[in-house]
Amino acid sequence: MERRNELMAAAASRFGLLERDRLQTHFSEHSLVRSYRRDEETVYVRLIDESHKPYAKIAGEVQWVEFLGSKGICVSKPLHSAAGNLAERIRMEDREYTAVCYEEAKGRPVGENEAGEDLYRRMGRFMGGMHRITQEYIHQDPFTRRPNWSYEAEKVRHLDLPPSEKGIAFRYQALCQYISKLPVSRETYGLIHADFHYGNFFVQGDALCLIDFDASRYSWFVDDIAVAAFFSGLTEGGRSGQR
Repeated sequence: MERRNELMAAAASRFGLLERDRLQTHFSEHSLVRSYRRDEETVYVRLIDESHKPYAKIAGEVQWVEFLGSKGICVSKPLHSAAGNLAERIRMEDREYTAVCYEEAKGRPVGENEAGEDLYRRMGRFMGGMHRITQEYIHQDPFTRRPNWSYEAEKVRHLDLPPSEKGIAFRYQALCQYISKLPVSRETYGLIHADFHYGNFFVQGDALCLIDFDASRYSWFVDDIAVAAFFSGLTEGGRSGQR
């Protein structure tokens, strides 16, 4: 715990935050998140172990999120450090971490019981607006560029399957080859959130506010729709099974 507190204090200081203003701390296997009071608002500092996700990928993530926010898309906006950086490297002993800081998302969490046509329409409008804005985005730095869809697909392809399931790997490879030949254009392909579900957006009136761009990647915009439809289907199936 002492090491965690030392790490978080170092990360917070990069963004001009003081430990006396800290609120809550959340731990996961690969990251630490701590909220702080800053004037009249709450901000969140996230610290990610380099072994889980390298600095370059995180920097690319927050650069895109900042762009979306600057264009009027409601996101949990990343904040600059005192040195003017969106992501800061923290080294302690023999390990490296990346620290980022976000504004608090607007609105309230949405419950699975709120699923329905009205919410799906709002999700669609939000996603359509995000994809339209993303067509304007040009990432200049190849070092921090987010991965494309094939990066995750390749990891799945190398899963160790039992002998009885080896046929799945061949069919999966054929599917990836088919997908790789699909047309790519500015209007159909770009950065997507890739994890659009009820746990990753807030509701404020009729508007949504998107969070957690950790899975963002370059892919076809319809990939975003497919992910949202998949998770929505799981939720509906779970609800119908409980009746």
